[in-house]
Amino acid sequence: AQILNYYAETEQPKSFYITLAIVIIIVTYVLSMTVGYLGYFAFGSSSKSLILFNLPSEDPLALVA
Repeated sequence: AQILNYYAETEQPKSFYITLAIVIIIVTYVLSMTVGYLGYFAFGSSSKSLILFNLPSEDPLALVA
């Protein structure tokens, strides 16, 4: 398998890291929004803003978290 060297193949190598950072930020934002919306749709308005508060309080594993 050949690993492509995207940095050397870009037209402007100096802007490669800026473009990469922007893409990573956008992908992270989209994934977090998707997980948030799916969690809200799955559990409804009874879900709390901090995910640890949604765990059952009598569960020993939840107490460790």
